[in-house]
Parts: sequence; structure tokens; C-alpha cells
Amino acid sequence: MKYANGFTLIELMMTIVIASVLLLAGVPSFNDLSKKNSLAAEVNALIADLQLARSEAIKRRQAVTVCKSTNLTSCATTGGWEQGRIILDDSGIVLRTHAPARGTITIRGTQPLANGIVFQGSGLIEGSGGMLVFCDDRIDDFATDRKKASVITVSNVGRVRSMKADEQNAITTCTPN
Repeated sequence: MKYANGFTLIELMMTIVIASVLLLAGVPSFNDLSKKNSLAAEVNALIADLQLARSEAIKRRQAVTVCKSTNLTSCATTGGWEQGRIILDDSGIVLRTHAPARGTITIRGTQPLANGIVFQGSGLIEGSGGMLVFCDDRIDDFATDRKKASVITVSNVGRVRSMKADEQNAITTCTPN
């Protein structure tokens, strides 16, 4: 007598049930990880833009501006930094553009960084320093979810630093003034 090799219907159904349970448990974690990585990528991209602007300002010995932009050709005074940004030299030539952020990321600057940052030829910033706050839809209540937000601080001397929002007590919302 020949025996057929394979799975029984019960074994196949149990495998499908176990795979479904694992998949359902893993998808939310994967989505959260994906959003967390997207937020980190936006933070790192803005830090790179700020460092480039400071470096170009020092190299050219002239002011270089990083500002939010809706059309990637001129600075905007409305909306958030997530709509896109540009780096301009003192004569208005665009040195770099950055497309709008993907997903549900919001990037808001405190005053005086709400619209842009100007690095002088010395590497210092024009005016005083401030912060840029990065949030996404994982944050329902800032008071309890603040560890999911990120902050970039820019000091008066042009130093750029990144941290989690829960390390910066001055930030209490995803939309600072």
C-alpha cells in the first residue's frame, strides 16, 4: 500500500490560524516602527540641511537661509516645515531643496524659527535660537505621548542638536508658538 505524503486538513487549518494570529500581532508593531523611522529620517534630513547651510555660510562668508517653502523656489510664511524647505544663499540662489514630508508628520518651529533660520557668514544665527518640533499621528495626547516626538534645537552660535521631546521640558505641544 502507498501512503500519500502531505498535510491533513486539520494541520493546514492550524497553520493558517497561527500565521494569521502572528500577522495580526505584527502589523501594528510594524506600522509603528515604520512611522518612527519616517520621523527619524525627517529629523536627520533637516539636521543635514541646517549643517549644510551653516557650512555654506562660513565657506561663502555670507548669509545662508533655510526656510520652509511650498513651491521649493521661495520662502513661505504660512504652514509648517513639513510642506518642504529650501536653502538659499544671500543672493537668493537655491542651493538645495527638500520635498514635503511623507505621511502625517508635522514640523513646527518656535519663535524665531517659525519660518526660517539665517546663518551668518560667521556661522552664528541671525537673532536668537529656538526649536523645531516633529510630531506624527502616533501622538494623541502630547502629555502622555511626548516621548514619540522629536525636537531639534538651534543655539545662538548655530549649534544644531536633536533630542526626544521628553528631554526638552520647554515643549508642551506639537504646535509651539
